[in-house]
Amino acid sequence: MRREDRKFPRMGKLIKYRRLGLGLTQDDLASAAQYRDKQFVSLIEGGIATVPNKNIRSIAEALELPVETLKAAKVEDFSANIDKDIMEEECE
Repeated sequence: MRREDRKFPRMGKLIKYRRLGLGLTQDDLASAAQYRDKQFVSLIEGGIATVPNKNIRSIAEALELPVETLKAAKVEDFSANIDKDIMEEECE
């Protein structure tokens, strides 16, 4: 699977719904995670990018979530991507 074909929907949806539930903007979350602007938050929420490991704690704190919740979402997304890679290899 090409890198641009990888998707991270579980983490993206979790972050978006939690952020909206807390009444935070993408700018608020970007500031809490020390991102320069909301663009990266938008990519994460859209499932196009995932939260770098070094930012998981700051995102979890801003969203008032346990770190383990974000870690689990990230693992689920990566596991799904690995499964897709394996299936593509078997079909070749």
